[in-house]
Amino acid sequence: MNKHIDNDDLQNAENGCCGHCKEHNGEHKCCGGHGHNKEDGCCCKDKHNSSDIDNDKSCGCGCSSSSECDDDCECGCKDKSEISEVDKLLAENKKLHNDLLLVVADMQNLKKRTEQDLKNGRDYIISSMVKKFLPVADNLKRALNAYELNKNDIAPLVEGIKMVSDEFMKSLADFGVIPIKAIGEKFDPNVHQAISNVPCKNDKDDGFIADEIQTGYTMNGKVIKESLVAVYKKS
Repeated sequence: MNKHIDNDDLQNAENGCCGHCKEHNGEHKCCGGHGHNKEDGCCCKDKHNSSDIDNDKSCGCGCSSSSECDDDCECGCKDKSEISEVDKLLAENKKLHNDLLLVVADMQNLKKRTEQDLKNGRDYIISSMVKKFLPVADNLKRALNAYELNKNDIAPLVEGIKMVSDEFMKSLADFGVIPIKAIGEKFDPNVHQAISNVPCKNDKDDGFIADEIQTGYTMNGKVIKESLVAVYKKS
């Protein structure tokens, strides 16, 4: 069994031999004098296993870890550690890159779906409005056809126009569009726009609407077009 090497033995080993070697040859001389070149190190270096020195050493250079290896160390542990760290960072970078590509692809798909949903919503609203106003066009066509059959009698034309107007207002109401009351109402600058004044015969008519030039409309309670009116004004 090999004898454990102490610090003095290790110091002698740096000079080309060890205490164990001197004891082995019985002359207490360096083994380099018995045919071994000092450059080869201790003649019994093969007999010293790693457990004789330190089980905690990470490599043959004597450093406790690769982080302690300096630039002059020839064991290669430091280089291997650095390469391993680079490989790890490259792998993480590749994973992050792939994750980013997936996120970008998901965002692009979400954008396309959102744009398509908006288009579908607009098309649905427009088609609903068109369906509501198609009967108006049909009634107007019937009124014109009735007038063509008997141009001397305009009663059918007038009746047809009235039907068209009623149908049109009904269609507007289905979308929440209703006309603003004007004639006989107190002038309200929030919904009425006065474009002329009419002299009033008595004071109680002052500030009230005398005539409606153009009808105003609200949609779901919000003014979308003000009424153009003439307002009574005291002289």
